[in-house]
Amino acid sequence: MKTVTSKLCLIVFFVISMISLDGFVYAARPAPSGGTLTGKVTVAGTRTVIAGAAITATGTTGTFSTVTGSKGTYTMVLPAGTYTVTCAATGYNTATSSATIKDGIKSVLNFALTPATVTTGTLTGTVNNSVSGTAIAGATVATATGGYSAVTDTSGAYTITSIVSGTYTVTASATGYNVLTQSATITAGATTTLILNLTPTGAAVSSLTATPDSFAEGSTASVGLNAVVTGTVSSYTWSQTTGPKVPLLTIDASSATADVSTLEVAAESDLAFRLTVTGSDGLDSFRDVVVAVQPMDMLPFLGQNVQIGGSSTATAKFTAGGVTWALFNVGSQLKATPVGMVKGPVYTVVLPGAVFDIEIMSLNGITYAIAAAGNAGVAVVNVTDPTLMSIVSVTPVNYYQTGITFTDTGGTIWYNNTIMSDTAPVVALATDGVNLYIADFAFGIHRTALANVIGVSGPVLEADGTLKIDAEACTLQFAGENPWGGPLSLKYFGGRLFAGLNALGLGIFDPATMQQVGRYNLYTDEARLEDYFGPMAVTASVGS
Repeated sequence: MKTVTSKLCLIVFFVISMISLDGFVYAARPAPSGGTLTGKVTVAGTRTVIAGAAITATGTTGTFSTVTGSKGTYTMVLPAGTYTVTCAATGYNTATSSATIKDGIKSVLNFALTPATVTTGTLTGTVNNSVSGTAIAGATVATATGGYSAVTDTSGAYTITSIVSGTYTVTASATGYNVLTQSATITAGATTTLILNLTPTGAAVSSLTATPDSFAEGSTASVGLNAVVTGTVSSYTWSQTTGPKVPLLTIDASSATADVSTLEVAAESDLAFRLTVTGSDGLDSFRDVVVAVQPMDMLPFLGQNVQIGGSSTATAKFTAGGVTWALFNVGSQLKATPVGMVKGPVYTVVLPGAVFDIEIMSLNGITYAIAAAGNAGVAVVNVTDPTLMSIVSVTPVNYYQTGITFTDTGGTIWYNNTIMSDTAPVVALATDGVNLYIADFAFGIHRTALANVIGVSGPVLEADGTLKIDAEACTLQFAGENPWGGPLSLKYFGGRLFAGLNALGLGIFDPATMQQVGRYNLYTDEARLEDYFGPMAVTASVGS
């Protein structure tokens, strides 16, 4: 009985121990442990494993990743759920699949990756100075399409990677250089080398002016020189080329000041100043400006209005407002005065060069004086109202001739030399009413349409800023180092152009072809034979 009672008590105690004040208490179930995703990555169609492939599983519970080991296998423990799984490896196309993970269950997902097709290449090279060959740092190299670009390093090198294969237009640009455009073909999986040589931009003096451009001695303390310079200037020099020397203060590449506060002249004088600039291409460009100076203390030596000599080298006569006017020069000053028995007023305009010849032309009711202004070129002055003369334009003339042969003083013969200038010395003019013929003492004769000189839109220019020339003839003959035959005068008569060719006598030219058709010289010794040209006696003519 005692034993039965004891067993009953144990059972009751066990039941009571399982009861709490709030009810029954049960043992907790173990938490879900998730599932396992495992697999192997190989090259499609082979048993070759891919190590280092990135496996990424993305689902509602998050994103999980791992990489394959040396045997191409991977294992991930993931919370239960559905995942999008991607497999990526360098040199292979990315593969994507899905997997459902259940608690306590191992799922297997293998990937077989196909090799990726390479579609891009690399462009590399250097950017250099085409003149010096030195590297250009900071240059930009870019393709016209695709948006690919790079900047060169301190050694001028550049590299552009991942360019889709194809042919591209490539441009290279840098400060101080002309833009260069070249073509390059990019091959997939390969490197294309493209060397780019940039040409430095040149510098040019577009204009040079003086303020004032004429003055009487003692009336001003200084003359301001101002220039318009284009391009990249590496160096520059201001200088005085003619006239009494005055102090010249350089300010910068576009301005300078001439100190004329103590200048004294005994006669009318010209001060010529020059600005020379050197571009980053190593080439020079220059331009001159002339300032006229009048003396203030000249006393008449032989009497009032009496002058011996002087510097008048050109004259012309024209009618304006029913009055006959004389046009003449004193150096670079072009003066107009009415013709009469009594001295009349004199009106002046200053040109940038000494005047050697004057032609009068009328066009559209305007009367022009076209002047041969030496190295300044061809000057056009509106003289419709002589009391208000104004400069319309001053345009330089260029010349260029190759194949020159001469002998120096040591007896050496020099072949294939070149003479050239963009400031030809213009010394005479002639016109047939349609064309203007220009005597260039350093070259020969140029022909240009009058419309190129006094057209409605102004002078027509060549690319270098000089007057457009339609045709020309080089009249020079070289004996030793010095040429003969630079023209000194021109005259149009009877459909022919007559040129005074200095030591070569009188040359006759066909204006249409600019070919020489005749020649005369005045040797008084009939028996004399000239080495270069044969006999040219007073009674004989050469040519037709």
